[in-house]
Order: sequence, then C-alpha cells, then structure tokens
Amino acid sequence: VTVSLADLEHMLQKLRQAQRQGRGKGFPKRPQGVSVDFLVNRMPSLLEGRFGSMFNHSTTFQDLESMLWGPPEARFSKPVDFLGHAYMPCGDAGGIGVSLSEAIASRFEEHVGDAGFYVSYDRRFSFRSFIWTLQEFFRNRDCDLEKTFIWTSFFCDNQCNILPLAQQDTAREFVDLLNAIGNVVFVVDDFHFSESLCGGNLWHLFEVFSASQGEIKLDLVFLTSANERIPRIPPDIKRSVEHDLVVDVGTAKVTDKEKEQRIRQLLQRQEGGFDQVNRTIRTCMVQLIHRALEVTR
Repeated sequence: VTVSLADLEHMLQKLRQAQRQGRGKGFPKRPQGVSVDFLVNRMPSLLEGRFGSMFNHSTTFQDLESMLWGPPEARFSKPVDFLGHAYMPCGDAGGIGVSLSEAIASRFEEHVGDAGFYVSYDRRFSFRSFIWTLQEFFRNRDCDLEKTFIWTSFFCDNQCNILPLAQQDTAREFVDLLNAIGNVVFVVDDFHFSESLCGGNLWHLFEVFSASQGEIKLDLVFLTSANERIPRIPPDIKRSVEHDLVVDVGTAKVTDKEKEQRIRQLLQRQEGGFDQVNRTIRTCMVQLIHRALEVTR
C-alpha cells in the first residue's frame, strides 16, 4: 500500500479530529479496538496486497511483526509501512509511528471503536487461524462482527513508541485496561496451553490472574486450524487440567527480565502471596477449560 501526500494529509485531519473529540491525545475513556469483520474480511487481502506471497496460511504474528517493524535484531530500524502506520505522527509520545488500529481508523473509521473484548493469544499462532477462530467464536454467540471490536497488543499497542519500562508500570496499566474493557477471551491451542499456560510463561499467567479479578467476564476458545476448520484441543486435556496442572508464578519467566520482576512483585503483594495467586489461576483455568469443552462438544 503506497501512502501519498494526499493520504498523509487526510490521516492528519482524522488525527486532529480525533484529538478534538478526546480520542487522539492521552488514553481514551474506552480503549479502542478493531472490528472482527475488518480482521476477517479486509485485513487478509490488504496484507496480501502489501506483502504478496510472504503472507499466507502459515504466516504467524511473529512473522508479521518482522514484516511490519523489522526483524528482532533490528526492530524499528526499517519499518515497512502498512496503511500509514510507520509514518503517521504520534500524538501522545511525539515522533513518528502509530498503532495499527490508529492507521486503520484513518482509512476505515467505522472499523475502529470501543473495545468490547480483550483477546489473549500467542505470537506463534497463524494469523489466518486466529481470525477464523474469532469469527466462529463471535458468530456462535450471535455477535454482529461489524460492531464487535477487539483489543490485542498486536493491533492496538503503538509498537514504535512503547515507553521504556522505567517510565511505566506495565502490570498496573494492564489491569486498568482489562477493567475498562470488561471481557476477556483466551485463545489457546495444544502447544500454547502446554508450553505457555502450563509451562510457565509469567505474562500469560498474569493475564489469567488479572482477568479473574473483579467483574470481568472470561471465555476460552480453542484455536481452529485455518485449513482443517477443526479446533486444536489438547489430548487428555481434562485429565491434564484436573490432575497435572501446576501453576507457579514464583518460577515462571518472560523474556523481558525487568517486566518479569515488576509482575512478580505485584503478584507477591497480593493477599496470600504466591500460594493464593497460584490457586486462583489454577481454579480459573480449570473452570475455563471445562466450560470450553462443553461448548465444543
């Protein structure tokens, strides 16, 4: 997608309008998400148009991150523009570069709105499998896909201008985000479940704990293969959850060691410490898996 000067001026006008309405400067009253309809019916063709055969059924979120923001070893040094995200001015932090959701809003305003669902996913998921899973999940609940807006970090965080951890409290901001949205959907597959939730990814465990607090509504759905249209349910998952599931936030890890320390400190300060947090997460996961299995049958 080529961005002309006229396109950039149009984007600037949209950004100024959003700022006047309180959407473009500072955090909006309600976090903004992207419509499921856009992800299912528009996003794949736009990605194909921009990246050609590099985007296919097996393309993962990790692959897309490298395509859009550069490879991990040179992230953001040479971003490849998509809908203007690499060149639009950032109203909050200054500089250049906005979230994908802001870039989408500048061209497809009706497809960005108040987020009704936070969606947890694994960066190793196939993008097409992920959007197919969401389409089926929300259709089965009689949701209007054009009016169902989801928040994910891939689309809604400004990857170009995320503040250094020293300037933010990632864990507390995340809890505020979940409370503002009110609904959380965990998308899991056999590998994600065993390696991330049960294997000790602290961020995913923190997602479960944070979402289990307060009045947030939780759902879990199994990733559906884009080719086979079959949910990837881990074998013997019921026995695994009931008898073998061990949650230990005290030893779980994330790649970013500073983020890991902040999250662990926050969890340790909870009433009952790590032991109670572990029990809360385990109980929540058992309930979510059982409910999801009943829906899938």
